Amino acid sequence: MDEELKYFKYYGPDDLSLPGYIPRIQDIINSFNRDSQYTTTDILEIHNIQKLLHSVFTLEGCPQEKIDNFKNMSNEIIAKFFKSINTSNVEEELINIPYNFALDLLELIEKHKVYENFKEPILLNLLWSKFSPTDILRYKKLVKHYDSDIKNIMLSDSRNAEYIIDKYLEQDKDISLPSSLTPEDMSDLIRRYIGSSSADIRYLRLIISSPTNQKIGIDAKARLIAEEQYEKIIQENEDNLNIVEQKVTYDISISESQKEPKIDSSRGGDINITYGINWLNETLDYASILNNFIHIFDWADSCRCLLRFPAYSSGFETLEKYLLFSGKKDYQTSICFHKLNKISILQILIYTKYLSTKDINIEQVIKWFFEEYLVQEFKAEGFYFVCSTTNATYLERTRHLFAEMESIASQFQVYVREGEMNKKLLVHSDPIAYNRIPSLLDKKYIYTKGEDIDSILRILFSDQSPLIYINESLKARNPIQLIFNNKLKYSSFNEYQQPYLDKLFELDLLTTDLNGQIQVADSPQFGIFIYLYSMESSTYYHLSQPGREYADTLHKKEWITYGSTLLSDAESKYFDYFLNRSKFSNGKNLRNKYLHGSQLEYTEKEHHINYFIALRLILCLIIKINDEFCLRDKFFPKD
Repeated sequence: MDEELKYFKYYGPDDLSLPGYIPRIQDIINSFNRDSQYTTTDILEIHNIQKLLHSVFTLEGCPQEKIDNFKNMSNEIIAKFFKSINTSNVEEELINIPYNFALDLLELIEKHKVYENFKEPILLNLLWSKFSPTDILRYKKLVKHYDSDIKNIMLSDSRNAEYIIDKYLEQDKDISLPSSLTPEDMSDLIRRYIGSSSADIRYLRLIISSPTNQKIGIDAKARLIAEEQYEKIIQENEDNLNIVEQKVTYDISISESQKEPKIDSSRGGDINITYGINWLNETLDYASILNNFIHIFDWADSCRCLLRFPAYSSGFETLEKYLLFSGKKDYQTSICFHKLNKISILQILIYTKYLSTKDINIEQVIKWFFEEYLVQEFKAEGFYFVCSTTNATYLERTRHLFAEMESIASQFQVYVREGEMNKKLLVHSDPIAYNRIPSLLDKKYIYTKGEDIDSILRILFSDQSPLIYINESLKARNPIQLIFNNKLKYSSFNEYQQPYLDKLFELDLLTTDLNGQIQVADSPQFGIFIYLYSMESSTYYHLSQPGREYADTLHKKEWITYGSTLLSDAESKYFDYFLNRSKFSNGKNLRNKYLHGSQLEYTEKEHHINYFIALRLILCLIIKINDEFCLRDKFFPKD
């Protein structure tokens, strides 16, 4: 085993490498005593064993008296070790440690106030030169003690502006900065960084998409300068930039000979989807045209009527999650998200082109839905939609559609609140917040609440689950795939995995057949859990009666919460990403740009694409509104 890997590092009770370290941990605990000589690495390993013993993990193979002895003596031994660190031994003791113990070392240096053993900033200079400054800046007390020294180090090099950007602009960065570092200092450092040859395009992108932040000097001018520098670096290094791109080819078309409504022969990075013209010719009534977006183009899940387009966390590959570099207020998008975005745009392109050959304008279909269909099917009167002029430019048509979409959302909001359409109220309506458009249904959506249920979802569905790997011949991307692809029994799993299985059996998410083989349970709870993981919500009224009863049980246990809005939380974030920047600094801001006349950077081709985006969002609203009325009439019919 690699010298560094032989030491135990605690990553949590679900760590798949943990079973391999159990014999070593047992040996250390069983032989632990005060008289042994411990190196820095030994001390850090002892610290990690402490973390394990304080977790939910149950350690077998050690007498309880040995565990108690370890717990009682380990803190004393660790404290004594760090108290002995001084000028004469600091470099020898603190530097030659495994890299994965760096945060443990810094944590213990702060906890035991090792910096008080030195009069000069010897410790800081050593740590700053040997470890990542980002790691050092995680420890507030350490930063506070060396406040002026860290400030001077940061101001000496413009590249240190990256730590300021990390703290204020990047997501999930826990960083402390010296309190003596003034807004003027930070602003000057960032300006110097933007103009330097060492500026990183990733950080420039964060500045470009950032909202104004006067504390660190981010304003419109700084964003403009950053954008110019970004474009300059891209042009100068076009052939050498280490940018990883996934090449995807898209072939989406209508087949004259195909009998099936849809054939998806996509493989790997090649998207190949064909739609049969016979089916399209047979579904030219307006209701069927709209249904095609759900059932043929697959824009929404047909069982729960949840949109497929949002950047659900389940759509991220493991590597994407680790490599994602995004701002604090960015909408995080995945490769899957961008594929679906491109596919749906191409679907609208070919479908609207096909419909035009039949003298059908998709905007007329939208008008029919609001002005005729809702009246005929649900007696919902007063909705209206105004089509754009067919000879208008795409700039004009796009601007018109975004205004009409705002009107549709306002109309539905008034209808829900008043029980009928009141056009006078529309005049006084507030700007639409898509996450607050009300639903016709109480407790429409189900959302997770708390770590208990989130832990179950990770164990059952995640590619980081402790149940994805039994051995080299029995492994899969997730536990469900492992179970489906193999005839597994309870005894097939390793002993340390069986407590996780016990929990899934207890919740009736897994079961066994007559031969003892594990199967996914045909239970209402599994149907709820899989949607909570894959689409971050489930819809209450699309569940069976047993499913709704189980949801109510979960609600009483405080495992879930209910929401009553037109769009799910993930769906409303998707709308906000394209329409504005109220929530996401990297939002496309299309609604605001077109309605405020600030879309000058777009070409006619880009206006055409944005027109399709506006169409897509309106059609998504139709899918959701239709589902609302259908569920209302099914569960709460009017007399």
